[in-house]
Amino acid sequence: MRFSSLAAFKEQLKADLTKVLSAHGYDVKLSEHSVQKVNGVFEGISVTDQRYPSVGVAVYPEALYPESEDRGYDAVLDCTVETVKESLNRAEEVGKIAEQLCNYEYVKNRLFLSIVNTDKNVELLKNVPHFEICDLSVVYRIKVETDNVLPGGIGSVVVRTDMLNKWGVSEQELKADALRSTGVVNPAQISDMADIIPEMLRNQFGHNIPEELIGDIPKDVMFVATTESSLFGAAAIAYPGNLEKIAGYVNDSFWVIPSSIHECIILPDRAGIDPEFAGSLVPRVNAECVKPNEVLSESLYHYHWEHGLLEIKEDYLARIGKGVVAYA
Repeated sequence: MRFSSLAAFKEQLKADLTKVLSAHGYDVKLSEHSVQKVNGVFEGISVTDQRYPSVGVAVYPEALYPESEDRGYDAVLDCTVETVKESLNRAEEVGKIAEQLCNYEYVKNRLFLSIVNTDKNVELLKNVPHFEICDLSVVYRIKVETDNVLPGGIGSVVVRTDMLNKWGVSEQELKADALRSTGVVNPAQISDMADIIPEMLRNQFGHNIPEELIGDIPKDVMFVATTESSLFGAAAIAYPGNLEKIAGYVNDSFWVIPSSIHECIILPDRAGIDPEFAGSLVPRVNAECVKPNEVLSESLYHYHWEHGLLEIKEDYLARIGKGVVAYA
């Protein structure tokens, strides 16, 4: 089934969700709502079972619409129905998690950092405690253990200002607790790209990758900074002392390319990149390779190991007196 527009897809999805879930014995109510999320506002459908009206399952047609074009509408509908059913069947347990989030003693040891683009998230940041690094804003998330509760195993919730008010906690206390716990809750990780690419190839093509192909990948020239979970890993640049640790690992000052909110590419100064060329690639890669809600920045950054200073490319070049740098 093909649709002429997102609006037509959404109306069909709403009708079918109601029909199929009712046929499975659920007394559901669907309502539309706007959610302020990273990099924009998302129009969602909230599905609630009248047995537990305080717990809703969010469905985002805008994300599902392209999938229906690729996989077919019926496959997307079936998957969405199963996800909603699984969540509704555990609504009581989800409600208990919501109660736990009201207790700051429970929350404070589950805080970790994530990072977003400041200009792209002006409205979100009005209601979210944060601190700034260059043209980025670091926000706080709560890791929620959801094994046997929600599909996927681990979830997280963004800390909002109204939560602070309910907890009776200041932003300063929140920040101190988050900086202390983030490295434990979502540990940072730095890896050589030469070690990552072979594993990616094996995952995609199996173990019959010619060794000469793997052997040609240069080591010690490109690295990936992320987290062990590979989620919200770009925030590793905001972890206490982690930029210095990265510099020690790569044994150099370095450039930071923001791949997405989940990771950054690290290029040591000794690689001799042309920062103007590298900087011009960032917007293109964002547009062609990164999901809109995962784009972090259009900027290129530099970390000076000796000075312990992270700067936007233009600020760094101006500071060292090189308006444009080209390498042979």
